[in-house]
Order: sequence, then C-alpha cells, then structure tokens
Amino acid sequence: KVLQVNLQHSKAASAVLCRCFLQEEFHVALIQEPLLCMGKVSGLPMTGVQLVTAHVHNVRTCIAVSNKVNIIPVLEFCFRDISTAILTRTSTGRSLMISSLYFPYGYVDFTPCREMAVFLSNSKF
Repeated sequence: KVLQVNLQHSKAASAVLCRCFLQEEFHVALIQEPLLCMGKVSGLPMTGVQLVTAHVHNVRTCIAVSNKVNIIPVLEFCFRDISTAILTRTSTGRSLMISSLYFPYGYVDFTPCREMAVFLSNSKF
C-alpha cells in the first residue's frame, strides 16, 4: 500500500499521516513538503519506519517506508526536490524504483530541474 501526501510543513498533517500510516498498515508514503525543524525533516516519529531523504538543508521531499519492506536509498537521485529508493519484494526478489518529487505550486513553465532530467534519463519506463 502506497500513500502520497503533501504535508505543507504542517504539524497537524504530519500527525494525521503518522496515525494513518500505522493504523492502515501502509508500506510506503511519498511525502512532499514535510515538516522541518532546523532544516531537517521532523514530525514523523513513527517506530518501525525508515525515512529516505537527501542529506541537505530544507529538503522538500522524503519517503517513509515500513520496516516490513526491504529498501535501499538511491543517494545519487536524492536531492532537495527528489527522494528515491529501490524497494525489493522478498518473496519474488523483484525490485521497484520509487521517487517522491516536488513541483512548486503554480509552476507554469514545466522545464524539469537538472536533477529530475538526470533521474528520468536513467529510469526505465
């Protein structure tokens, strides 16, 4: 089960996400605009959950993943506006690359940032 959400840096929205993620047993949450404290992702105190994000100040994306899922962060595709990881299903060994991407509100001229262009050129569709 995958959830996609824009938290708009809200403490209340982060709390609702934590409750829903754990109660409804989601495996992955693709998150845009997480709550930040001193430039780092905050407000997601979920036990049994890994957080994938770039190690930069003021990130705008992250991925929350249940410990029930095998995950490998893809650091060459983790930037301020992109978080990427590879999920591997233990039963079949099949892998899936997932990403959480942030697009600024009202962005009329869709010219992908350099990082996104590199990510897309390395992805298989």
